[in-house]
Amino acid sequence: MKFKNSLKYILVVTACILMAASCIKPPVEAPEFDKADLLDNVATNLIVPALNNFDSKLNTLKTSFDVFEADRTSANLEVVRTNWKAAYSAWQTTKIYDFGPVYDNGFKSATGTFPSDTAEIRDNILNGGYNLASASNVDA
Repeated sequence: MKFKNSLKYILVVTACILMAASCIKPPVEAPEFDKADLLDNVATNLIVPALNNFDSKLNTLKTSFDVFEADRTSANLEVVRTNWKAAYSAWQTTKIYDFGPVYDNGFKSATGTFPSDTAEIRDNILNGGYNLASASNVDA
């Protein structure tokens, strides 16, 4: 009887060991990865096009604002509003790239400040002379 129990125990242990060993997979070698190629791809296909698109939208906004400034009509104001929304949407896809030259030049902190200090903006308009690059106007 002892022999049968020992044999059952040995068979169960052996079966468990074989099942556990069959679950072990051989190590998979990681494919070669070139960080420089990745960074070049991200810069070429994501960052530069986003910055160029934002620049284009800002230039369009500037042009439409100049037209509005010369001829203050509701139609020209609507064009400025539309171009502002387009530029702001382009900014939303650009602001995530806050490193390198964009970071060094303080681009993100100087663009799209929210919430704005409306009292400070009104004071700037009434005074007529202001510098948006100054620390006192960071939220204007």
